[in-house]
Amino acid sequence: MIIGIIAGGGHLPLMLKTQLAKDGKPFFVVALEGFCDLSLYQDCPHKSIRVGAIGEILKTLKQNNATTLVFAGSVQRPSLSSLRPDTTALKWLTRLGVKAFGDDGLFRGIIGELAKEGFQVLGVQDFLPQTLVGQGTLGGVSPNFQDHRDIEKGILVAHALGVHDVGQAVVVEQGLVLAVEGIEGTAAMMHRTQGLKREAKGGVLVKAFKPQQESRVDLPAIGPETVKQAMLLGLNGIALESGRALIISPEETFGLADKNGLFIFGF
Repeated sequence: MIIGIIAGGGHLPLMLKTQLAKDGKPFFVVALEGFCDLSLYQDCPHKSIRVGAIGEILKTLKQNNATTLVFAGSVQRPSLSSLRPDTTALKWLTRLGVKAFGDDGLFRGIIGELAKEGFQVLGVQDFLPQTLVGQGTLGGVSPNFQDHRDIEKGILVAHALGVHDVGQAVVVEQGLVLAVEGIEGTAAMMHRTQGLKREAKGGVLVKAFKPQQESRVDLPAIGPETVKQAMLLGLNGIALESGRALIISPEETFGLADKNGLFIFGF
């Protein structure tokens, strides 16, 4: 079985590549042009292909005998004009119709189209189970009473947003919602929250799994950079949904959080 890695940005695709090599599982990397750092994949079979060239992606995967696919890494959704869809991509978009306008419907539709092409899609958590979020206090710092109340508020808001396929994350401070995530992503949301903080220290980032979300493609995730952003924002900690979120580079992430007095909590 050859595993095809559809690699976006960030450290997760590299973690997956390293784990597969360690386990002796053969793989081929499709590095998504403009999102993936190609220098990380010079030591393994790979090809850089733009997102809209679905036909070339499928052809390349089949030529390299990939039968199982794993999506890993961040990809900012392009506009239709910048996507430049090829013939295959246009056919997919036509068949998906209105589903293509929301992330969740789009991801489910893509997996369905890949199944028609003979591919099995697995989640990155199937190969990196150590990245899945556990329950309760996960590091050396625990949330206080107000933190728990903020987490509860954040869960309610995040789930409400998720029903409408808006975003996965929310920042709550002393019961007040400071920001919710839209198309810009968690990092940009936290950046624009800087001027909205009421206290120098306090508040939580909550990331939750959307009710209709496709877990094989788009799980909420944090990593060392998220912890650094939380530190700059003066948050007390981060809460994620147990079993439905990922922690990238867990050892580094927990070490950085513990060193700076931030909690990481699985609800």
